[in-house]
Amino acid sequence: MLYYVYYQAQLIKQFGDIEQVKTIVDTEYKIAKDIELGLDEQIEYLEAQNYLWPDQRTQASLNHLIKIKYNLTCYLCDFRHTNTVFQ
Repeated sequence: MLYYVYYQAQLIKQFGDIEQVKTIVDTEYKIAKDIELGLDEQIEYLEAQNYLWPDQRTQASLNHLIKIKYNLTCYLCDFRHTNTVFQ
């Protein structure tokens, strides 16, 4: 845990006390502890990474996850509207 406190302090010194820094540190802590990340958390992490360290590969991964989320949302909307609840 101490590593993440120092890591966060280093990032705050470099980028300021911004939400993206907190997201990076919190997510990397979860990854290190093998805590499963939800799709929204993965997207938020990649957005933070891309904000702090812009990179084409990160942007491509982010776009891919956003597309997955969009397709999943569309599927769930379609499923809810086309299926009825059986009594």
